[in-house]
Amino acid sequence: MNTWLIAILVLIAAVGAAIFFVGLLVAVVTTAGLDKRWGFASMLLPPLAIVFCLRHPKQTRYALKLLAAGVALVLLAALPAPLFLGDTVRVGAPSQPMPASPPPASASAG
Repeated sequence: MNTWLIAILVLIAAVGAAIFFVGLLVAVVTTAGLDKRWGFASMLLPPLAIVFCLRHPKQTRYALKLLAAGVALVLLAALPAPLFLGDTVRVGAPSQPMPASPPPASASAG
């Protein structure tokens, strides 16, 4: 049953990441259309397009909706994951020790 939960959570997170990426592309294009300097800067550093969208929400409403939907889906998948996957994923759990290697063979063969 945990396998299905993992698959569903991964799919939700992947769809959210894809929507966020599309929103980021729309934000970069919108930013470039509204202000050439911000557009060039956001093409070099795409997170700047998010800053521009937050500063100018009326002009970039569509991009903000896509960005918010992507973040919401990723959080929807990531936040409850520890509740569903309690025994499956153990972050920081010690791994099994490596078996001891046999001692090296002596060089003198008699």
